[in-house]
Amino acid sequence: MSFQELFARYNSLLREVDEIFTWMQKTYPDAVLCVEGCADCCHASFDVTFMEASSLRMAIQQIAADDPVRQYIRVQAGKAKEEIEQKISTLVDTADDQQQLLDSIATWRIRCPLLTADNRCAVYDARPLTCRVYGLPTEIRGKGHVCGFTGFDPGKTYPTIKLDTIVSRLDSLSEQLAAEKPGEDPAWGKRRFFVHEILDSLE
Repeated sequence: MSFQELFARYNSLLREVDEIFTWMQKTYPDAVLCVEGCADCCHASFDVTFMEASSLRMAIQQIAADDPVRQYIRVQAGKAKEEIEQKISTLVDTADDQQQLLDSIATWRIRCPLLTADNRCAVYDARPLTCRVYGLPTEIRGKGHVCGFTGFDPGKTYPTIKLDTIVSRLDSLSEQLAAEKPGEDPAWGKRRFFVHEILDSLE
């Protein structure tokens, strides 16, 4: 499958997710309370697939090298990297297994390097899956999740996004993309990346 077709399929997947979000927002307007300027989901520690990382990298490269926004997110990436590395070095000594390590990382409140000073995403149109479903009821590995600022009633049942299925599709696209990209390590298709890692090699 060509590079262009892989990205076309990725963008199609993102549109599917966006359509679900729009439907949920219209169906449950008192529960989906996401508004422009709310950046709760931008203060978290999550990773992205190789496909998402590649898309983000291309979006960041569209920002001029001398643009203050690009300079700002590089500074923020350095701060995020330092904070994450410090936390991981401490946690590795205390976590009983890898899953406990991952569960702990997921609770960290770390500002996304792509969040600008006015609480807006510098590459909003290219934001990854996690950012697009935040604010909706989701389920992954059998566990339910929802943003604490939503209006969803814990006593009621709502349509839930099964993230395992979507992530499986992302993993497949990532592995194919890593195999197709000239000079790329095919093993990267199975890797996960923190946002600051995407910025490390950008000038």
